[in-house]
Amino acid sequence: MNKDIGMLAAVACAAGLDKDKAETLEVSAAFIKQHFGAVAAELIGEGAKAEQARITGIEAFAGLGHDKIIAEHKADPSKTALDTGFAFAAAQRATLAKQVANLEEDEGKVKGIRSETANSSAAEKPAGYGLVGEPKWTAEFGSSQDLQAEFSTEARYLAFKKAEAAGTVKILRNKIDNR
Repeated sequence: MNKDIGMLAAVACAAGLDKDKAETLEVSAAFIKQHFGAVAAELIGEGAKAEQARITGIEAFAGLGHDKIIAEHKADPSKTALDTGFAFAAAQRATLAKQVANLEEDEGKVKGIRSETANSSAAEKPAGYGLVGEPKWTAEFGSSQDLQAEFSTEARYLAFKKAEAAGTVKILRNKIDNR
C-alpha cells in the first residue's frame, strides 16, 4: 500500500473501492457493517463482552449497601468496577465515621448515668470467659496463681479437667474431721 494515501483511502481500498471514491467516503457504522461484516460482528461481540464484564464487576458490590452508587456506575459507561470499588470504600468510610460519631455522642450522654462498675475495668470477664474445654482450662490455669501452685504444670491441670469432664474423678467438697 502506498504511504501517501490517507486513512480513508486505505479503508476504501480495503473495502474494494477505488482511490477516487475515498475523497467522498464517509466511514460510518453502516459502511463498516456493509463492507467489513465479519470484523464488525467481532468488534460488536468484543464490545458486548467488555460491557458485560464491566457490569458484572460493578454488580459485585451490590447487596452491600450504597445501591445509588451501583445504579449510577452501571448507567455511566465511563465507570469501571475499580471506580465503583473506590466509591464504595469512600462511602463505607463516611458511614463508619458517622456511626463512630453517633456512638461517641451516645457515650457522652450515658457516661454519668451508668454505675461505676459498668464504666470501670472491674467489670472485666474472668479468664476463659466464652471459651469451652481445653482453651478455657488453659486460660484459667494461666491466669490463676492458686491453680499453678496446686497443679504445678498446665499439663497436669488439663489432665485433671479432662478426667473431671469425663466423670472419672470425684471431688470431695467437705473436709471430714477425724479426731
